[in-house]
Amino acid sequence: MVKRKTDIWLYFEVLPAGSSNQKTINVRCKFCKSVHAKNATRMKSHLQQCTYVPHMIKLKFNILTPKSKGNHSKFPFETSMKKTTSAKLDNDNTDAACTSSTVSTASTSASDNIHVETPVYTKINRIQSFCDRMTHEQNNELNILLARAIYTSSAPHSITENEDWKLFFKKIRPSYTLPSRYMLSNRLLTEEYERVEVQVNDKIKQADNLSLQCDGWSNLRNESVINFIVTTPEPLFVKSVLTKAEKHTAEYITKLMVEVLEEYGPKKFFAIVTDNAKNMRKAVILEEDSDLEADQVDALYVSPSVETLTDQKDLDDSLMCEEGTTTDIT
Repeated sequence: MVKRKTDIWLYFEVLPAGSSNQKTINVRCKFCKSVHAKNATRMKSHLQQCTYVPHMIKLKFNILTPKSKGNHSKFPFETSMKKTTSAKLDNDNTDAACTSSTVSTASTSASDNIHVETPVYTKINRIQSFCDRMTHEQNNELNILLARAIYTSSAPHSITENEDWKLFFKKIRPSYTLPSRYMLSNRLLTEEYERVEVQVNDKIKQADNLSLQCDGWSNLRNESVINFIVTTPEPLFVKSVLTKAEKHTAEYITKLMVEVLEEYGPKKFFAIVTDNAKNMRKAVILEEDSDLEADQVDALYVSPSVETLTDQKDLDDSLMCEEGTTTDIT
């Protein structure tokens, strides 16, 4: 049976004998045109060392060394070619967060001394490079931040149901699931309220001196409300009362003031700021005579219409004739 010639002969051409007495047959390299003796081992060694030989041909004969005889593939170099091609594709798509690592393998045979880089990557990394994934915790964190932005900017809760906004968020983060209008109006709103409430209470608790501001007006639905702000001196909104059918009498306003003072510690308040309405001024006097002990509140009345602080006792004379009268806040 005739022995099959190795593929090395494909890259050499046999030279004709120079004379009839020439015993050695020579071959010429098709890449560098150098002449060598007809010997398969030496011819392979030349291909591995020749700088004109393409890298893929060198890689082919490196795999066909005795150490790789266990590879029974029909084309032993096919695996390496696929790995090298995959490595090139991975490197070209670094923007897609595809990561790969390389290991260097060197042949230690006597005739081979080639340094080959083979890419090694995991299946997980390849999948993640094509998929935008987000955990439940990450999605919930984005929901909280989005809800806070909606509340503080007075944006409508239906913004997350608008098709253009959906497309916008889809382009930014495809895996992000927007909260529904119901979620924004219930769970997320409750959580944000509780967070702000704790933050406000902590700031008031840490302050040594406080002042109370209150004023009343009508909201967009023409409903009467009274708002309370505590300054540390940073203004902190603490309470809003929807009075409904309740008349804004001095006694009623005094009751609301006392509730706020008792909640945050009466001794810490040194001033009460209101508008110049008669019922507000009288409410300050009534607050002094309320159930709070005399030494619990040492506050001064401040009217926006004057530039100086006026002791509450100085208001007695001006309000004596007004006792029993009530005036709604306008």
